[in-house]
Amino acid sequence: MLHASASSYGWLTTAQAVGSVIVASQLFLPMLRVGHTRLLFLATLVLAASRLVLGAVPLVTVVVAACIVAGACVTAQNLALRDLVKASVPKQGRGRAFAAVGSLLTSANIGGTAAGGPLATLLGAAPTLLLSGAGTGLVALAAAPRLFARSRPSAPVSLHLPHPTEAPKR
Repeated sequence: MLHASASSYGWLTTAQAVGSVIVASQLFLPMLRVGHTRLLFLATLVLAASRLVLGAVPLVTVVVAACIVAGACVTAQNLALRDLVKASVPKQGRGRAFAAVGSLLTSANIGGTAAGGPLATLLGAAPTLLLSGAGTGLVALAAAPRLFARSRPSAPVSLHLPHPTEAPKR
């Protein structure tokens, strides 16, 4: 699959979006009852594993499944980060905290893309995906002590997204 056409890569991108929207928000996350710190850690480890699978297993069905899992993990990470900021930052500073998190995530995405393109050209797609998975897993493991150093357990992740007509709760 890693030597597929451009349209095949479009289908893989779609599979990741399906994982993000349908699998994460409708099927998987509503049943999950873990705190935001644990969810962030677990979603990052599973995302790392999905990247390793993408680099190691060139079977179409496995690659599509790994993309769906990756999409679900990214959504889980976003929800966990949102709840982590809400739990850790006073209300008056949350706007700046969300802006900082968004900036860091965007910068990491741009940096990964800038590094991944030349690496894929130099090493090939599969080794680059293996490096991506290994790096993601190492980041999760390195962050774990800090992430779990919080003195109180975190609440389960909130999946409530207000409807546009719903008044904000004060």
